[in-house]
Amino acid sequence: ELNKEQAAVAHKAYQSNDRQLEIIDQLLYVAKADANQLIVQPSSFNLADATRDIIDSMAQTYQAKSITVKKTIPKELPVLADERFVRMIIENLLSNAVKYSFEKGSVRVKLTEQDNLAQLVVSDSGVGIAESDYEKLFKKFSRIPNELSTKEGGSGLGLYLARRFALAHGGDITVQSNGQHGASFTLTLPIYTKTEHNVIQLTE
Repeated sequence: ELNKEQAAVAHKAYQSNDRQLEIIDQLLYVAKADANQLIVQPSSFNLADATRDIIDSMAQTYQAKSITVKKTIPKELPVLADERFVRMIIENLLSNAVKYSFEKGSVRVKLTEQDNLAQLVVSDSGVGIAESDYEKLFKKFSRIPNELSTKEGGSGLGLYLARRFALAHGGDITVQSNGQHGASFTLTLPIYTKTEHNVIQLTE
């Protein structure tokens, strides 16, 4: 049994270890992609179920900051895509929304289908992003300084990888913010990925 102080120390150690493992995984994906070893392999899956599953699996993370996650997700939205990479994209967008939101803030996740495209919008009530910084977000090892970025840490690879994964499927990730408060990231993804041998290129 751990007392309150010991539990707090153990929790911080766990969080630090988790962040380090995440950075190592990201670096490995970059190395594999540079060696042309990441290939999109589409399969049929329910994007709606995958999105709900990711939100549920991250509950402890956003509850620790007393952040409310509101979701608008259909019962089904079948897609033909590489589920591994699509899940990584969604996890990154949701993780960032929580990281860069203040305590007791809110995050909204909305999934829709329009013109044979799946559209996932993740909006937060966080620090906001200047329009001049939009493209910097998707550069390798680039991080935008703000009052939460130092505290939260990170590799500067998450959004870079996420956008490359989206582009490899024929989709994209875009961002909107008023610069002062909150931001919305939108993932667009074709319902049917056309190729089964699309190598993910991570060149600028």
